[in-house]
Amino acid sequence: MKLRTDLRQRHLEAFETEYNARRDDDARGVSYEAGLVVRAAVAAGWFTDATDPDAVGDMRPGEAREWSKKVNAAYIEAIKTDPN
Repeated sequence: MKLRTDLRQRHLEAFETEYNARRDDDARGVSYEAGLVVRAAVAAGWFTDATDPDAVGDMRPGEAREWSKKVNAAYIEAIKTDPN
């Protein structure tokens, strides 16, 4: 999978919409959260070569956690402001 490097406001809005729509209010563990983050990113178009959020369920748990970390890092990078 290849994560976009050119995230814009629309990508973050789509991610947040997907994330909130897929999230339930029951407390879950780290594997659930990792899958949720990656599924939302796939559905929001954050990956250039992945389009099926349900395919995340077939990932190895460690792979899903790594992609979740990358998605979170991309989100943080996208919301940084230019200090100039």
